Amino acid sequence: MLLGQRIRFFRIFRGMTQKQLGKLMGYTDDTADIRISQYESESRKPTGDTIDLFAKALHISPYAMCIHSFYCLEEIMHTLFALEDMYGLSVENIDGKICVSIPEPSCDESFVISMFLEIWSDIAQEYREGRISKEDYDEWRYQFPYGKRPVPAEMPMKRKKRGRKPTKKKDDCAVAEINK
Repeated sequence: MLLGQRIRFFRIFRGMTQKQLGKLMGYTDDTADIRISQYESESRKPTGDTIDLFAKALHISPYAMCIHSFYCLEEIMHTLFALEDMYGLSVENIDGKICVSIPEPSCDESFVISMFLEIWSDIAQEYREGRISKEDYDEWRYQFPYGKRPVPAEMPMKRKKRGRKPTKKKDDCAVAEINK
């Protein structure tokens, strides 16, 4: 998905018009919708600062804006191969289901990825079991790693922290998500 398509997706997800989004980003009434249209059609490319403005206006993580554009399925496969090389990602057939996993973390980066995947697995399970809404699940995904973890309906109290803590604070992403 191209960046312009991603901008449009999140604008519609938030129920905004192009003019509303443009005004939130600081454009004038005369140019707000035109400027957003240019970004969505890819006739104008946003800078890093503009991507940050989009993320703030749309209340999402800037990382949600800048996903890889997988033009073909082979690109997805090569991304998985790169993850295998970098983090030990593996694929197995378990009881007729293809499962992707990572081994016990051997470095800080693979620990953070393991932690992120464990959190994602937990939240996805809460959604599948109906303990959180689709809206809460989507909000968490689109704000990751900066959003707060949704609290299941039957767990109004503060959640107990699970798992290990990183030995080093490698980046803001890991720190933001640890405080779930």
